Amino acid sequence: MGLRHVVGLLGFLGFGAACAPASPPATPPPPAAAPVADAPPGPPPSSPPANVACRAKVQVCAEYQGVPADLAVNLRAKCAAEGGEVMDACPADKVVGTCTASRPTMTVRQHVYRAKTGRETRGLVFDSKRACESKGGTFTAP
Repeated sequence: MGLRHVVGLLGFLGFGAACAPASPPATPPPPAAAPVADAPPGPPPSSPPANVACRAKVQVCAEYQGVPADLAVNLRAKCAAEGGEVMDACPADKVVGTCTASRPTMTVRQHVYRAKTGRETRGLVFDSKRACESKGGTFTAP
């Protein structure tokens, strides 16, 4: 899992140009199950939002805050399938830049870490900033 994959996750979450909303699902959701006789009236309780982080094998870690529980499960699975390390939060040390993209229900932060050489780090920061801004995010460096 590399920078291209993490930036791709921003698109997967609907962070396109100017943070345009994601397209609606291709198929309608399944019909709701009939309520149980002794269930309280009103909508079913929802799971609280989750925080998920995925550290790639390269110098990138993506942090998703306030993610709906069902999406959190998908993000964890996608991270592991791509060879990333699933964690609760990204490490704060050696960060050289962060891309932040927000939606009404969640925030995604992609942290970029220092590479082995200054030249590699500068290239990574340059590419990350360009990719971030092209997806409607805000790139900040410490």
